[in-house]
Amino acid sequence: KARHVPVKMMWQSWGHSGGNVPGEFDLADPMHSYQGRIVIAWFDHYLKGTGPAPALDFSYYRDWVSGTVAQRYASAPSYPLAGSTTLAASGTGLVPTLKGLVAGSTTFGAPGNVPLSYSETSVVQDQVGMTPQDAPGASAMLTTAPLLKDVDLVGAPTARLQLSSPTASAASPSTMLVAFVKLYDVAPDGTVDLAHQLVAPIRVADLSKPVDVALPGVVHRFAKGHRMQLAVSLSDWAYKGNTVGQVVTLSTSQAAPTTLTLPGRFAGAFAS
Repeated sequence: KARHVPVKMMWQSWGHSGGNVPGEFDLADPMHSYQGRIVIAWFDHYLKGTGPAPALDFSYYRDWVSGTVAQRYASAPSYPLAGSTTLAASGTGLVPTLKGLVAGSTTFGAPGNVPLSYSETSVVQDQVGMTPQDAPGASAMLTTAPLLKDVDLVGAPTARLQLSSPTASAASPSTMLVAFVKLYDVAPDGTVDLAHQLVAPIRVADLSKPVDVALPGVVHRFAKGHRMQLAVSLSDWAYKGNTVGQVVTLSTSQAAPTTLTLPGRFAGAFAS
């Protein structure tokens, strides 16, 4: 795009782990999928010189919208969407301002090679029957107050974590800290949903500075009354984790806050 090349982005969910989002590109029969027809129209215009110029935008599927397949897709002028919203840890909560932030810390641990958290089982997720869960004491959780209005998250959130550990070492990959960062949707009844089973696994070589994490891109509506919960775990059934036992502290303070930055502007959605 910076070189003035025509660019359009369409997000889709399928890949090696399958996918069943309506309208996504179908290799077997492109003409009978919503995205497939857009791809063919693109080739017609730019390769054959026929048909109108396609819209140069960013489009994505919204699973909370009813109606036709086309109506369930939304578009934006470009990616990433404009603006961002940063929440800061205050104690064990997440608030939209640094003013009055309450310092706090959570210490958690896990033995090496023993998964104590579960997120997903990829392509056979529907057959497993398990829901995302974290064993007590094996994760740190930071949670917002109930949302004051719907938050439609489109993009890749980022987190800045203040972590310390007496057991992790940068001496070798086997002793470096491995952690798993997730963003939960917590319903008013306490039901926890890990949106699209997305996890950010990280290996931390240097704990002397803040740990910046890019979470996976996601399209998800956090409904009014629900809460967002940022979780940091030391293990996950879907991944190779720490090979040695680790003890970690997640902390926050006015001078060194732990933060979660969301793509998009959500004024009035978060209670202080």
